Amino acid sequence: MIRYQVTLSYDGSNYKGWQVQPGKKSLQAAIETAFSTLYKTKIEIVASGRTDTGVHALGQVFHYDVFQEIPEKRIVKGINSLLPKDIRILKIEKIDSEFHARYLAKSKIYEYRVNLGRYDLFQRNYCLQYNQRVDVSLIKAVLKVFIGTHDFTSFNTTTLKENYNQVRTIEKFSVKEIDNLLIFTIQGSGFLRYMIRMIIGTTLEVGRGKLSISEVKTMLEKQEKGVCRYKAGAEGLYLKKVIY
Repeated sequence: MIRYQVTLSYDGSNYKGWQVQPGKKSLQAAIETAFSTLYKTKIEIVASGRTDTGVHALGQVFHYDVFQEIPEKRIVKGINSLLPKDIRILKIEKIDSEFHARYLAKSKIYEYRVNLGRYDLFQRNYCLQYNQRVDVSLIKAVLKVFIGTHDFTSFNTTTLKENYNQVRTIEKFSVKEIDNLLIFTIQGSGFLRYMIRMIIGTTLEVGRGKLSISEVKTMLEKQEKGVCRYKAGAEGLYLKKVIY
């Protein structure tokens, strides 16, 4: 048995997320179909984690196992010819059989893009069309609230029944402004459902003066579902890199 590690990018606009769902278009299904066609046998892939409907990836990672060995360059060329144009394999490499794309991931880096300028029709699926000015200095200040190890119960929609432990570590969290574009970069050991989007939505409220930093601290400390009512759209979110 040979195990391969695959790095890929995709435009998530036309998919109902990563995971296979009956009757719905998923990234996992499209990729498994292409690999199964190339190898002429059923191939199952294991990703570093799921991305939601409309979320994009610059560097998602998955692994798969096969008995047949094909040179990596031929696999990349063959698979990309079979995949839809909104999914691209970037790299394939033979990996140790102990490697696991999900369980061995140490941290993930996500990027979130916000357009503060005029509504951009052609970027509506690739960055949040916020279309208003914010105080970037306030946003930079509130990011510090989230850095470190915290119980993020207030800032995600994963139920306590699904996962009682909602403590996560955000290692780095920054934002830069390029013309009318805000680009957030967040790195952490793991993220719960909608966690990044709820955090970004909250920071934007601070940036436009609707929330204070002390109120955000209180929300985090409450560790209570429903406290955070803000959630930025999926279109601005990108899985940038998985670190092993």
